[in-house]
Amino acid sequence: MRARIGRCVGLSLSILLLLDTARAAEVPLAPLATGAAVASQYPDSGASDGNDFLFIWTDSSGTQRRATRVTRDGVVLDRIGITLPLLWSRNSVVWTGNSYLVVWGIGYPSEFWGLRIDRDGNIIDGPRILKNEAYPTSVISNGSDVVIAYHTHSPPYGEFSRRALFLNADANPV
Repeated sequence: MRARIGRCVGLSLSILLLLDTARAAEVPLAPLATGAAVASQYPDSGASDGNDFLFIWTDSSGTQRRATRVTRDGVVLDRIGITLPLLWSRNSVVWTGNSYLVVWGIGYPSEFWGLRIDRDGNIIDGPRILKNEAYPTSVISNGSDVVIAYHTHSPPYGEFSRRALFLNADANPV
């Protein structure tokens, strides 16, 4: 057991060192503000299309969500951000093979939603409901298929059920 923990710690440190040496420079995601921020801002999630990146963030009041594309060279493509509809709960974003898919839950456990953003920063689909009476817990993609793990309760919040929703690259169920 102790040897297994040591290997895990060593592997984790090796990965962190590789990541640190691969991209040591920090890149601002938005222009510097000249005054006080309206509210604290924090990141929600990010994804890569294998070349560039999309990051999503919100302010602490939860009133504004934006996305920003960043090239692999650290060039910020959306200085003021891509305005997103108000997203509730924790957001996740993955690359589907032809677009970024942003997923979030509304209510508990009423439904979860998604929208797609293309490489040019355009919202091309959504927001739309991906699953009713469910709450997403994680989203993963292999670059062509997406799996969303979710949970639900039987009315009124009785039995707890864990499931998975499989989507194609256009975020349609398969």
